[in-house]
Amino acid sequence: MSFCVVGRTEILAKKFSTLYENVIVHGCAKEIFDKAKQAALDELLRKYCADYIENGMQYIRASGAKTRVFKITIDNFTGKAHRQ
Repeated sequence: MSFCVVGRTEILAKKFSTLYENVIVHGCAKEIFDKAKQAALDELLRKYCADYIENGMQYIRASGAKTRVFKITIDNFTGKAHRQ
């Protein structure tokens, strides 16, 4: 499978160009369950919702059964960027 992440982007209208950065990861995705799934969701909360951990935990308890989590084992990756 492949997974692409785009970092900062900026359109340079006057130059008819774009500043960008991205990476494409190739590897194998495997669904994870139980403790590994909970640990991954906890890490996402800490990274993106640090001010709302308790609310996030409640949300996970309420909808975690409907959530699927996958671990990507990276075989290789490529990246490129156009920076000023």
